[in-house]
Amino acid sequence: MILDSQSLIHLEILESNLNPNNPEEGSLLKFIDRTSSPFGKRMIKHIICAPLMDHDSINDRLDAIEDMNLLQKER
Repeated sequence: MILDSQSLIHLEILESNLNPNNPEEGSLLKFIDRTSSPFGKRMIKHIICAPLMDHDSINDRLDAIEDMNLLQKER
């Protein structure tokens, strides 16, 4: 599924109406973005704008995140 421009605006996915000087502040992207590289930011933006619909793909992504969290806790 790909979210259209109106959905992105109304759901304040990429930009928020809270602060006209900094539209990213208050958006969903700003809230969940904990990336440390430009590539990571582009990837999280892509994931948010085109969410998965396939049950198996969603579970695969969740398993990968769980594995990364376990590796980070071991450090």
